[in-house]
Parts: sequence; structure tokens; C-alpha cells
Amino acid sequence: MILPGVIATAAVSFLMTWTLVRWPERFGIWDVPNARSSHCAPKPRTGGIALFAAWCVGFVLFGAARVPGDVAIFLGAGGFFLLGLSDDRSRLRVRTRLA
Repeated sequence: MILPGVIATAAVSFLMTWTLVRWPERFGIWDVPNARSSHCAPKPRTGGIALFAAWCVGFVLFGAARVPGDVAIFLGAGGFFLLGLSDDRSRLRVRTRLA
């Protein structure tokens, strides 16, 4: 059961990353370089979507969702994912992210 789960999780991560990086204009999330950036050209900022989707697949396939405390972990991770995604889309203020 472990190997198919690992393969499924890796496949979701790979396919979603490939899709999100290949068509970033469709998703509209770009990291435009500034004085503090380590890159010169705009790059897509969508990697977290693929990572969170792969994490969700692994979370379900490996049975972690069976324990009540794990639901809290899932909801907390989902909250952080949504916070990061909204920060990527609209550049949230530092106080908002800290709260």
C-alpha cells in the first residue's frame, strides 16, 4: 500500500506543477522581480497549489484522516494554504499574514 500511495502523491505533485508552470497566464499568479529578488524575469507563484494537492492525496491515502486530531491538522494546513494563495494573488499586508 505504501508504494502506490507514494507514486500517486508524486504523480499529483508532478502533474499539477507541470500544469501550473506551463500555463501561468491562465492562473494569473506571477512573481514580478524587485530589488530583493533572486531572479530577473517574472516567474509563476503557483507551486503551493501542487504541493498542497499532493499533501492532501498522501494524507488520505496513508490513512491519516482516520484520527479526529488529524482533521484539525488538515484544516490548519488548508488555512495556511489559503492564506499563502491569497497572499500570492493580492499581496496581503504583513499584519494580516501575522494575524
